[in-house]
Amino acid sequence: MCGGVYSYRQSKNDPITREEIERLNVLIARIGFKIPELWDSKFLNNLPHKPSQAEEKFAAPELTDSTVQALQNKLLKISSLSPQERGFEFERFLAQLFEAFKLAPRDSFRLVGEQIDGSFQFQDEIYLVEATWRNIPVGEEELLAFSGKVAGKAKWSRGLLISYSGFSQDGLDAFARGKPTNIVCMDGLDLYSILQGKLDLRNVLAQKVRRAAETNEAFVQARDLFSGKYEVGLNP
Repeated sequence: MCGGVYSYRQSKNDPITREEIERLNVLIARIGFKIPELWDSKFLNNLPHKPSQAEEKFAAPELTDSTVQALQNKLLKISSLSPQERGFEFERFLAQLFEAFKLAPRDSFRLVGEQIDGSFQFQDEIYLVEATWRNIPVGEEELLAFSGKVAGKAKWSRGLLISYSGFSQDGLDAFARGKPTNIVCMDGLDLYSILQGKLDLRNVLAQKVRRAAETNEAFVQARDLFSGKYEVGLNP
């Protein structure tokens, strides 16, 4: 009977897992029986493992080639738009990118006197997002302004500032000297590294958050974090 159930589950692409057999063994033992074949270590070791809820929650998303290509094309097209159109489309692109990586994005919303370009959830933390696409790098003033927006929300809020043209080194240095950072930053090169399939967005975020916690640096380029320049493991 077990062989029939096993074959049936295999045919449905829903194989019996080791955890299910182990639970079955416990139940059978409670009524005073034992099926030796189901306790065989070789048999149990060959069964697939059922991911835990935490593993399923943070499992790497499998982006299809068509999804990646569509995101790449969208980012390339944005550069040819007018500044007003570009800002709106950049926000839409980022929402689609966060959605592709299962980060539960929320579109832009306006509060009294300010606008937040969106938010997403990562590792049970909420991140507010501000995005800008200009011809000049973002400086200290913009970093302080966004950090202030985040500080004005709940204490557990964090921020991600995305500047396609990057950040001025003077601005980053001054910002780091001011106070502990509550934001991390990404630039256009980070986005292209992710879309070229070299990096997982969630790994990038995790490493940036860890680097900020260790050094108070709001921005370190993703390719530096993963190139060995910094001794940071892939799994924080």
